[in-house]
Amino acid sequence: MDETDDQQLARYERVADLALPRLSELASDLDTLVTEVFRPRIPYEHLNGADMMALTFVTKQREHLRSVQTLLATGAHRDALLIARTMFEGMVILLWAFRGKPERTDLWFWYGVILDWRQLRKKEEAGIPVDAQDWAKLKPYLDKHGPNYYRDKVRDRIREAERNGTTYELPADPWRNKWNTADVASMLTEVGSRDVYDPMYGHPSEWIHWGSRGIMRAMQPTDWGTAGFAEEDWRAVALALHTGCQSLLQSLEVLDGHFSLGLAQHLETLEETRLAIVAEVFTRDQP
Repeated sequence: MDETDDQQLARYERVADLALPRLSELASDLDTLVTEVFRPRIPYEHLNGADMMALTFVTKQREHLRSVQTLLATGAHRDALLIARTMFEGMVILLWAFRGKPERTDLWFWYGVILDWRQLRKKEEAGIPVDAQDWAKLKPYLDKHGPNYYRDKVRDRIREAERNGTTYELPADPWRNKWNTADVASMLTEVGSRDVYDPMYGHPSEWIHWGSRGIMRAMQPTDWGTAGFAEEDWRAVALALHTGCQSLLQSLEVLDGHFSLGLAQHLETLEETRLAIVAEVFTRDQP
């Protein structure tokens, strides 16, 4: 038998009541662990894409998880889920990139050279003086890594010129607008988590893209019209905090594996806790 809207809302609220205390404790444990991990300096190479990606993604995930907790505490449930979706996407990107390191992690890192070049060019076009040394610093990195980001049409023209024995003059900006050409769905398929795409990109997408259904669902009706948005969205609450915890946890697993920090047992215990919450609260309460 299908649930009525009231029954569904009651179930979401019940799940949130059961999950939040345990997820909040897990989030606190993860935050404490990050503090302990970063207390001693982790040796890294500042031009190593994998080093920088692992370190910065964990740092960003921690900040996002704190934001999720703050938003939930203030009742901004739907916005908390948006941050959680950002965390989820970051986790997927990190897992995908490390499946093909150093090529993929370097692609992520060195795309910054393209962005720096565009920023300098934008300044010059706006009449803002740019130090010649700034261009000089970029050039060797651009010469080395720039071809990895050529647009497909540029690559085709280069190959055509090589076949014809002619010279192809590159456009001023021959590079694509993304550091990689894979979308989140294909990344999820590769890392074996395609089944979680719809939960994270369905309900939250309605809110993030200003869709009519997402907004109207959030409105609180009254006899005279609307009283603004409903304060709670219990569908979003537990999902937001769980996704946040999972994203930071799996990012920490990448960091630990890359730098050999000796956290495997600790992280395994935290993962067992997360899975127990899923089994005892989320899965058991399905209609």
